[in-house]
Amino acid sequence: MWNERKVSRLTAVSNKAQTCENFIISGFPNLTQTKNSGPLISPAAKQRVVGLISSVEEEGGRIHLDGRNITVPGYENGNFVGPTIVEAVTTMRAYKEEIFGPVLVAIMADTLDDALAIINSNRYGNGTAIFTQSGATARKFEKEVEVGQIGINVPIPVPLPMFSWSGNKVPSRAFLNSTPRF
Repeated sequence: MWNERKVSRLTAVSNKAQTCENFIISGFPNLTQTKNSGPLISPAAKQRVVGLISSVEEEGGRIHLDGRNITVPGYENGNFVGPTIVEAVTTMRAYKEEIFGPVLVAIMADTLDDALAIINSNRYGNGTAIFTQSGATARKFEKEVEVGQIGINVPIPVPLPMFSWSGNKVPSRAFLNSTPRF
C-alpha cells in the first residue's frame, strides 16, 4: 500500500511538472505577452538559485521540472529561471535554505502526522498548503500545523512587500536584510 500511495503522489508531481512545462513553452514567447515570471534581481541571485536546484540532484533528489536553462528571446543574457519542481528530503540544501526563486520543493510524507512533523520542524514556519477531500484531515492540519499562513485546497497567499515576512518562527534572510534598523 505504501508503494502505491508513493507512486500516486509522484505521478501527481510529474503531472504538475508537465502542466508547468507546457505553461513555460506557451508563457515565454516574449516578455510583453507574459505575466508568469520575471527575471531574478541579479546574475548572483540567478547563480544562487541555479546552484540550489543543482544541489538536489547532487544530493540524490529528483528534478521533475527544470527551469535552469530557460531562454527568453531578446533577453538571452537575462537573469531568468523558469518554474522548477524538485523532490527533496529535509536534509538537502534546497529544503534548508530559502531559495528566493520560482522553485517548488516537494517533500513526501507517508502520513498526515509525518507531514505535520516535517512542517512543524521547519525553522521558518512561513506557510504551507494541503489539498484534500477530507474535512477531518483539513481540520487536523489547520489546528496542528505551526506556520504563519495556511492554505486548504488553495495555495498559500503571498503577502505584499510591506508584509514581507509571514512566518511565525525564525525571520527569513530577506526579512532580516530589509528591516530598518533604529
